[in-house]
Amino acid sequence: MFLDRTVRRPPEFLDPFSPPIYWSPVHNSTGGPTPTTQHSRTRIAAFGVFAIGAVFLFYSVLSAASLFVEDFNYTAPALLSANGWTAHSAAGTNAITVVTPGLTYPGYPSSGTGNAVSLTTSGEDDSHTFTAQTSGSVYAAAMVNVSAAQNTGDYFLHFFQGAVTGGTFRARVFVKKDPASTNVAFGIQVGSTLNTVYTGFAYVPGTTYLIVVKYAFVAGSNNDTVALFVNPVLNGTEPAATLNTSDAGQADATNISGVALRQGSAAQAATLRVDGIRVGNSWADATAVVTDTAP
Repeated sequence: MFLDRTVRRPPEFLDPFSPPIYWSPVHNSTGGPTPTTQHSRTRIAAFGVFAIGAVFLFYSVLSAASLFVEDFNYTAPALLSANGWTAHSAAGTNAITVVTPGLTYPGYPSSGTGNAVSLTTSGEDDSHTFTAQTSGSVYAAAMVNVSAAQNTGDYFLHFFQGAVTGGTFRARVFVKKDPASTNVAFGIQVGSTLNTVYTGFAYVPGTTYLIVVKYAFVAGSNNDTVALFVNPVLNGTEPAATLNTSDAGQADATNISGVALRQGSAAQAATLRVDGIRVGNSWADATAVVTDTAP
């Protein structure tokens, strides 16, 4: 009876790129076993699975991308409208300018990068487009530091549909002052109607807060939703929103194609700085480090 006495070389000595070595029962001139080699289909298959998985992971990382990132890496006091933004209203009046220093917020990828812009009252409004989105959700994150606000309140950040000059603004972000203290509240509104919802007056002037606004396209009519997150925990998972609202009296957006900064009326608007605007289709795109930015 033939006995197969082939001995495999221990796996710790094997290179995944080379075939396995076997020790043949045929002896050589020194009396020891003769080493021979043969291909291992099992090893090739396992290594192939590993390689495919690595490529898939690499592609997944690269495919995550923001729609727009603005860290205001311009020399102060540069005009925002001279650096890729469009002055779509009151151009040249209290023009939005770059200021130093930039803002910081722990864990936010735009923290401490570049400078910031200053918004005041009764001035120029600037906008920037990105690839129009017609489904899913669109998020915009930004660091905000309010120095003064007014009791009535006004909006300072929003998305828009189509051309900004068409005036179809969505997901407007507001700030107003507490009549009984210096604290402020942030608010959110679907569109141009007066159904604005606010947080409590829990926020202190002179403090940098991270805000994230979300516009969600929902199947049906007049039922899209907006949400606002204030000081969210940045651990990669979208948390519960600070505010949620919808407006049955407001037509749904056909698309979201840009983001705008607004300087409101003298009687209502706040004075504040904004930094690190990041827009994307997911929570991670807007709040986490990504490897690519769409033009």
